[in-house]
Amino acid sequence: PGGINGRQLAAEARRLRPGLPILLTSGYAEAAVLEAARQDALPLLDKPYRRDGLAAAVRKALEGG
Repeated sequence: PGGINGRQLAAEARRLRPGLPILLTSGYAEAAVLEAARQDALPLLDKPYRRDGLAAAVRKALEGG
């Protein structure tokens, strides 16, 4: 509260370390959240997720996909 959100943190992290793999997770299925992640070209994993889904998303993020 009163700080920055995940998208802002991701943008700052990429500013400091270009190419840093990033994976966002969200419990909100609202169109605004999904659209914002798409516009920022950030991968988004919706909650709830299973361990295998998380592993696949992390692998994809680390591979640059």
